[in-house]
Amino acid sequence: MELVCHEQRRKWTWYYNAELQEYVRLDDKTGRMKGTITGVNLPNPEEIEAARKTAKARGNLPISARDCADIVTKQLWEHWENAKSNQ
Repeated sequence: MELVCHEQRRKWTWYYNAELQEYVRLDDKTGRMKGTITGVNLPNPEEIEAARKTAKARGNLPISARDCADIVTKQLWEHWENAKSNQ
């Protein structure tokens, strides 16, 4: 598996399994798997930003809420876009 990124807020590391086209999240403390997601199911950070701005405009989210997707979402998305183009 290929190392993709480390989360800053939590002690988790994301890896990519090219054979399964799947991202795996491991707990750094225990080494246990804490989650998986396939590349095709990753959320698009641009769509997250658009949805959050719309929700804020409608009053469904506080104005102080962040607009953009978190850094890990962006890193996984960028990795997936590169992985798709290299297939």
